[in-house]
Amino acid sequence: MKIYPFRISLIYFVLATVWIYTSDRFLIGLSPDSLTWAQSVKGFLFVLVTSVIIYFVTNAGYKRITRQELDYKRLFDESPHPIIVYDIETLKIVAANHVFFAKYGYTLQETVHLTILDLCLPEEKQAALEALKAIRHQPASDSGIWPSRNKAGEVFYITLTSYSSTFRGEQVRMVIVTDIGAELKARQALLESEKKLKSLIDNSSEAIFIIDKDMCITTGNLAFEKLVEQIDPELGKPKLPVALRDVPDAIEAASWIEYAQRALKGESIQVEKQYQLSTGETIYYQTVMNPIYDVNNEITGVGCFSRNVTQSKNIKLQLSRQLSQLREIAWIQSHELRRPLANIMGLVSLIEHDIQDPELLKENVELLRKSTNELDEIVKSIVAKSYQEKK
Repeated sequence: MKIYPFRISLIYFVLATVWIYTSDRFLIGLSPDSLTWAQSVKGFLFVLVTSVIIYFVTNAGYKRITRQELDYKRLFDESPHPIIVYDIETLKIVAANHVFFAKYGYTLQETVHLTILDLCLPEEKQAALEALKAIRHQPASDSGIWPSRNKAGEVFYITLTSYSSTFRGEQVRMVIVTDIGAELKARQALLESEKKLKSLIDNSSEAIFIIDKDMCITTGNLAFEKLVEQIDPELGKPKLPVALRDVPDAIEAASWIEYAQRALKGESIQVEKQYQLSTGETIYYQTVMNPIYDVNNEITGVGCFSRNVTQSKNIKLQLSRQLSQLREIAWIQSHELRRPLANIMGLVSLIEHDIQDPELLKENVELLRKSTNELDEIVKSIVAKSYQEKK
């Protein structure tokens, strides 16, 4: 726009120079009377030609300016957001677009009597006034989130972005209003969802924790914190994030680093760890480690789920001991128990033949008693082993 007046002046200068130079050449040799008449005609033609040219040039400029004004007005009126223009001295609203009227419910006649503070809640007016004073001379500002209300008293939350400007010769600020009610609801829904998810994770009996690509445990649930405290009471509740290399030796950090490195390459891992508590109790935890993928299918960390398998592990160990004892009992039955039984069976047969000889009968009965006692001891040992296993 600054170059436009210069262009008009330049055009006028060039045309005037060309006209004077060329027209004077045609007047050479004329008589004084003819020269006077010709000078008048030349002047009239010059004024006429320059007037026509200036008309077309200024008209083109006017149309361009008008078109730009219409474009700006269209941008103002057709903005999807309410736009308000207020005087920085009186705070009165001096202009507003159609979206403002539709959103706030005021008419044009009502709006001219409003100030920017009339759009605030009564309890927020003082704070709003202080905020307006603070941004009064700033070229642009973002005022953050504010509650606002329309003519019907409906309250909604907005953000305000304002710019310093002039309107009809007065210093004003143009304010763009953005209704963030839907966004706040979405945020609240997301927060509620995150709370429920965190509650679900924290109430899980499994110890859940995440290892990032830098080999740091970044987050863990309550069961994880309790497990760490249980393994190393002196450490207490872990302060996350913590590097794996800095965890106590009781947790076997070196092996966890190895597992995490494998998982970060895309491998799913299942490991079982045995820990000796300060109370002397031995516990067993089974951990599943899976790679975590982002929306771009890139691995960003490792999700770890540790489950206490002490009870099932003890049952397996007990079953293993029972199986070993059953094998031992089976061996006793097949070897040691067989011998006294064979003796008894043989002695019974001898007694049947030697029943007429008292001395021989007495000797065989004594042998039968010894074999019976031996069999009784073997049975007692089997019973003792069975009783020991039940304990």
